[in-house]
Amino acid sequence: GHPVHKIPQLDKRPIDLYLLRKEVAARGGYQKVTAKKKWAEIGRGLNYTRKQCTSMSNALKNAYHNIILPYETYLASLKQSNFSSDGTMGTKREASMMDSSMDRAQNALRLKKDSGLDMKSAPSSPPASQSDRMSVEPASVKTEEVNSDNGDNSRVDSSQAICEICHAGGHLDKILVCEGCELGHHAFCLNPPLQNIPKADWYCPKCLLAGEEFGFEEGEEYSLNSFQQKCNNFKKEWFEHKGYPDGKIPEDVVEREFWRLVENAFETAEVEYGADLHSSQHGSGFPTESRDPDNKYSFQPANLNNIPTLKQSLFRHIKSDISGMMIPWLYVGMCFSTFCWHNEDHYTYSINYMHWGETKTWYGIPASDALKFEDTMKMSVPELFEQQPDLLFQLFNFAEAVNFAPPDWCQFGVDCALRYKDNRKHPVFSHDELIITTALNDTSVETAQWLQHETKKLLEREMVQRTSALNQYPSMRVIVEDVDRPEEEVQCLYCNSYIYLSQVGCSCGSKVTCSDHISEVGDLHGLCSRNYSAALYFPLIPPSSLIRLTMYSL
Repeated sequence: GHPVHKIPQLDKRPIDLYLLRKEVAARGGYQKVTAKKKWAEIGRGLNYTRKQCTSMSNALKNAYHNIILPYETYLASLKQSNFSSDGTMGTKREASMMDSSMDRAQNALRLKKDSGLDMKSAPSSPPASQSDRMSVEPASVKTEEVNSDNGDNSRVDSSQAICEICHAGGHLDKILVCEGCELGHHAFCLNPPLQNIPKADWYCPKCLLAGEEFGFEEGEEYSLNSFQQKCNNFKKEWFEHKGYPDGKIPEDVVEREFWRLVENAFETAEVEYGADLHSSQHGSGFPTESRDPDNKYSFQPANLNNIPTLKQSLFRHIKSDISGMMIPWLYVGMCFSTFCWHNEDHYTYSINYMHWGETKTWYGIPASDALKFEDTMKMSVPELFEQQPDLLFQLFNFAEAVNFAPPDWCQFGVDCALRYKDNRKHPVFSHDELIITTALNDTSVETAQWLQHETKKLLEREMVQRTSALNQYPSMRVIVEDVDRPEEEVQCLYCNSYIYLSQVGCSCGSKVTCSDHISEVGDLHGLCSRNYSAALYFPLIPPSSLIRLTMYSL
């Protein structure tokens, strides 16, 4: 209801409204900042000084009052209204957001599989790998112009023809389709009603409140050679007016320019990154047993295609090919291309081999400081973590990467499984199943020396959970099953964690939960409308050797 036609300026530059909102919120909000006369302090936090602009306090206060405060009031009213308080919707939305986030992380800015990526045709000398700068076009109009009388090329499908607010059809020319949930809304049903058609992407109140997922957009489609040419042109054009006409730019100059762009709220550089390219589709930079059986390097332990399943890696006990972890992925970067701070899946070890190209810069946080770093991130961008609790689990040259898991990874793996559970993130595999499978398949003394500790900790953790569940629900039936359940039936429907060793299920269906979320069985997804009878299921594990006798006591 308060259109913003122009961003207010101070000291001849636009006011950073996002940062202004954060600075005010950190000091208790608009009323407290005004009462305690802290606008000058906020100005200093935004790098303004009274010498530069004598009206600093008044300008910042007016900008907040005229633009940000109405937005804050609008969001507060949404949170209090029935429109946005549907708990079921909120749960589904959160799950949908996390799924979408993972999809984006896996599909972000990748080269297509038909882009002609063939290592045999790769340049023999290390090429520069940067790309054309791409301008950001204004957002396209997303209104749905429909002639309902003559049936002309309607762009509103049947699911969008019903208004989500009044639940009625008709007035198709007045239906706006939300860019987030893709559901239809009458312009006149909104609060406040929209008198004019928006000229940019439009989001409904629910999606506006939930926020849009942070991630990357799909890039263009290239062959390896065409992408290399764009990379070269981009870097040359970007730096030639900065005193480097020959294209030879020192690494530290590139790095300083990258961080200058990151910290500058008013200058944009859009680059592309060929990420998460499946080597089985595009080809690996290493020879493989299937493709080059006569090449001795196809069997070399340092070959990335072999590392995940070496004798010392627990992944050799996983029979399915986990894309990106056990099957190498390829990464084709350009100048300024980057990826988010992130943890490796399941906190595993990772090896990244750069086949050729210009320098890649890595920034790392030691494990001992991981929680400090995450807390700092949450303080800096709290709204992103509210929208995507698993944000840090998401991520110019040519590189290839894969994961592996030696025995000393196990404790990290347990910690990660618990973190995934807290954040309701879908794990890639079951940690408990991997430990059990290793115990059943590997009878060596070497393995027994470290595995006995892992099985003991697993046993203690599992028995605590079972005892807690049975104490909480003493009438719950206990059923021992002699066959493994399908993978989809050993995953908690609430927190998405794998519950390989025991599951709580309802008699009316196959959905199960972990012992921490038993109450969700009946009411989260409406599995049944009557009183459900719960049962605790767990598999029968054979006593194959002495080291596994403790597991059999489960």
